[in-house]
Amino acid sequence: MYKRLSFVVSVLLVLAMIATGCTAIIQPQVDAAVQATLTANQPQIDAAVQATLTAMVPDATPTPDCKTATQQWLLDLEPLLAEWEDAVDVVVATNKASLAGPVAEMQRISREIEQTPYPPCAETAYKYLVNYCNVATKGVIDFMKGWSTYGNFDGAAKVYKKFQAEVDVLLASK
Repeated sequence: MYKRLSFVVSVLLVLAMIATGCTAIIQPQVDAAVQATLTANQPQIDAAVQATLTAMVPDATPTPDCKTATQQWLLDLEPLLAEWEDAVDVVVATNKASLAGPVAEMQRISREIEQTPYPPCAETAYKYLVNYCNVATKGVIDFMKGWSTYGNFDGAAKVYKKFQAEVDVLLASK
C-alpha cells in the first residue's frame, strides 16, 4: 500500500513539473495572442472605459452652499410672499360674509408656496412657512364658521417667527 501511494505521489510530481515546463514554453505565445486581441479591440475598449467613467463621475455642476441656495429660494418666494401679505390685508379688511373669495386666494398662494422648490438645507424653514400658511388660512375659515380663532392666529404668528428664525440661521451659515 505504501509503495502504491509513493508511486502516485511521484507521478503527480512528474505531471506538475511537466505542466510547469509546458506553461513556460507556451507563455510567450499566450502573451502575444492577448496583446494582438487587445490591439485589435482597442477602440471598443477605450469607448467602454470612457462610457463607464462618464457614468461613474457625477455631474460637475457645482452645488451652491446653503446660504446662497437659501437666498435664491427667498428670491423665488418673494412675489408669492408679497401676494400673501396682500391677501391677508384683504382678509382683514373684508366682512365675515364676504371672506370666501379672499380665503380661496390665500389657499391658492399657499399651494404655490408649497410647490416652490426649496434647498435641502432649508427643509425646516420650508415646513414652518407651509405650516404658517395653513394655520393662518384655517384660522380665517374657522372665523367664517363662527368659531374662536385666536388660538389659530396666535399659533400662525408663532410658526412664522420660527420660520424667520430658521431663515436667519440659514443666512448666517457659511
